[in-house]
Amino acid sequence: MTATAPEGTPWWAWLLLMLVVLALVPIVLALISARRASHGVNNSHDTNLRDDLDDKHEAVLAAVGELRDDLKRHDSEIRGLRRDIGRDRDDTRAVAERLDGHTQESRREHEALVNRIERLGDRL
Repeated sequence: MTATAPEGTPWWAWLLLMLVVLALVPIVLALISARRASHGVNNSHDTNLRDDLDDKHEAVLAAVGELRDDLKRHDSEIRGLRRDIGRDRDDTRAVAERLDGHTQESRREHEALVNRIERLGDRL
């Protein structure tokens, strides 16, 4: 389709008008596209997205701080439990050594009694 200039319009004015129209078409299409995109990214919240993210960031940092405090407390409790277990292990070792000593002494006494009984039996 060819457009012809209205009668009495200089060719250069018609050319200028066509160039302006051709330049405006992409701009209008871009504006329409931008409005559609804007609809997709508009914030439907009462707060600004940046403020919302800042609030969430602060909440995450606070939760991380609480977790760090909990971990420090747990570390301290675990160190205490390890100390207690170490003491219990030492106590158990000491009891085992005493029991071993009593067992050896009991065996010696048993052998002595067996020998004594055998000697008494030999006398009879």
